[in-house]
Amino acid sequence: MSSTINYIPYFDYAALIIMIALILTFYIIKHVDDFRAHMLKVMLVTNLFVIIADFITSNSFRMKFQMSHALVYCGHLMYYTMHTMTVFAFFFYCRSLIDEHLLEKKFFMIIHIALMVLNYGLILSNWYTGWMFTLDENHSYHRGKFLIVLYLINFYYIGSSLFSIIYYRKKLTFLSRMITYMYMAIGTGCVIVQYLHQGLLLEPFGVSVALMMFFFTMSRFSEMYDEQYQVLNRQAFFTIVESTTKWRKTFYVIFLKIHNLKIYRSTMGREFQKNMILEITKFLSETFDDCYTIKYLDGEFVLMFKRQGTEERAEEIVQKINKEFTRSWLINENDIRFTFHTGLICCGKNEVVHDTELLAQYLDSVDEYSGAVAHSILKTDDINIQSLNRTFMIQGLLHEALENNGFEMYYQPIYSTKDGKITSAEALIRLKDTSHGFISPEEFIPIAEKSGMITRIGEFAFRDVCRFMNRDETKQMGLEYIEVNLSVVQCMQQNLLERLNAIVKECGIEPEKINLEITETEQATEMETFRANVFALQNQGFTFSLDDYGTGYSNLEILYRLPFHIAKIDKSLLWGAFENPKAMITLDSTIKLAKNLGLKIVVEGVETKEHFNKMVELGCEYLQGYYFSKPIEKEKFMQYLREFS
Repeated sequence: MSSTINYIPYFDYAALIIMIALILTFYIIKHVDDFRAHMLKVMLVTNLFVIIADFITSNSFRMKFQMSHALVYCGHLMYYTMHTMTVFAFFFYCRSLIDEHLLEKKFFMIIHIALMVLNYGLILSNWYTGWMFTLDENHSYHRGKFLIVLYLINFYYIGSSLFSIIYYRKKLTFLSRMITYMYMAIGTGCVIVQYLHQGLLLEPFGVSVALMMFFFTMSRFSEMYDEQYQVLNRQAFFTIVESTTKWRKTFYVIFLKIHNLKIYRSTMGREFQKNMILEITKFLSETFDDCYTIKYLDGEFVLMFKRQGTEERAEEIVQKINKEFTRSWLINENDIRFTFHTGLICCGKNEVVHDTELLAQYLDSVDEYSGAVAHSILKTDDINIQSLNRTFMIQGLLHEALENNGFEMYYQPIYSTKDGKITSAEALIRLKDTSHGFISPEEFIPIAEKSGMITRIGEFAFRDVCRFMNRDETKQMGLEYIEVNLSVVQCMQQNLLERLNAIVKECGIEPEKINLEITETEQATEMETFRANVFALQNQGFTFSLDDYGTGYSNLEILYRLPFHIAKIDKSLLWGAFENPKAMITLDSTIKLAKNLGLKIVVEGVETKEHFNKMVELGCEYLQGYYFSKPIEKEKFMQYLREFS
């Protein structure tokens, strides 16, 4: 069948605007340069060429611009070539989302590459056969008898993509599935309409709209880039690892940990530290351009190959990093020397590090194990696999405890030297008895923070304490307040105020009955969300205490900037004062400084009569420690109060 077609190009105008905007956005926004990004880029660029081909071949443009027969003919060829490439790219994008070993399936790849070759063979041979289409001397387009073959192949790829997404739907989020379905529905619908009404140039417009939805929903490029330091971030790292594990049996992760960045930050300021990090990321990015440069954590950087990398090349990079960071660096006219560790982790399904979670545990453990290693190049064997396995075990116990009420609160009394009685207590969370024995909060709380469970655990503790403070007997015993540990991770939650307010109202107590204890983390306390939450909670009536006061330089500065009511002196400072006269002078000065700042003092670690008498002599208002009681269950704590009074 042949027909002369009158084109209606208005949809192409809109499609051209959409595609130019999308392509510019793609190249402006920083993103992970992985296989999926390449496939998305192919879809964007090829659809742009499809639109251009439509302009070349439409009647209105041929009337405005006197085009040669060969140019119009090439326009039709470009349309089919680029359109087919868009479909192929979408198919491989979908398969890469759900098929972890796609490239290893040789028969699968041979079949689909053969279909691509057949498709392009039909298109390019049209110069001689005219099977797809012909142009007469007036540039009028006529369909060929085998054009239907191209459409059938394209529909096969779209149908195969749809089947893959449905069959492996559990590997995708609901939103990802819906957007993929909509892309296919809109694209297929427009293909059908244009096949039936060829003059209505609807297909490129429909695909452009679908790509726009697909692009802004699936890419999340800006979330993966650290604008301040112009490198990829931790989230990008896990995205790259996820993609890499699907395409390669073995891959290499090179890391660099700078240990003394915080010291330079404390002594030379934030701006100097920022310049240091910029110099480091610049060196890594420019020197190793075959790798992604990723800012994994503060002071920790990761390199990963953009393409398949060899072990020899990875070791060469490690040696070069080691050599470069052994020398001094000139930063802002200051001669700087780094304390650091670098290393190489071999990852893959047959390696010791065989999944993303274990890899993250290895990288998070660099600080812990590097101190015990004399050499600057840290090997995988230097990191204790048994310790990581214990971490996974504890993560499992925490999940189980959250689901099955596996936590309980203990209370350690706080003695008032002014009133001569117990007026408050610190609430401490415990895991109930497990088959693995007692697990200290000092061990499981950091694991909960890293795994994201600390928010739920913190809310459990807060609610349990609020209920305890609402008991009639608790009120009768004259407890003024209970200290509850508040994780810095919780302080970074946008809705923290609303959640804590809802709990105190639910339990029927006043915020003044709760003192929120924070262990200072320098980077967090500089963030606006942290500061806003602290001041908002203070305005509601909550009070704050600073834990581990006196153990470092940085937490003196925080006392000027945040509304702390109590300073808790760490037990190490107290114990050290009874071993060294200079430490006693330090303790005395620390207490006087806090009191001059209008803070109340709680001294932790009081274990002897000597400790007690000295702290009373130094004017400390509150004392806490085994001299009074160890942390005990709530009912035993109530019994202790009755006996103490």
